Amino acid sequence: MCIRDRQRPTPKAVAAPDPELKHLGEKLQRALGTQVKVQRKGKGGKIEILYYSPGDLERLLELLEIT
Repeated sequence: MCIRDRQRPTPKAVAAPDPELKHLGEKLQRALGTQVKVQRKGKGGKIEILYYSPGDLERLLELLEIT
């Protein structure tokens, strides 16, 4: 069998973003002043908060009252 005769794997379909989760992510970004990713996984999900320096992490921890 020739290489060109092999079937290429089909790309996985990307689910359309949930408008409610997108809105929630935008609200979190405004409140925290940094990039936030909200993803649904099964019945739950995850929230990812990005920081860009040790000082930025400290600022976020203070906002979340974790220090």
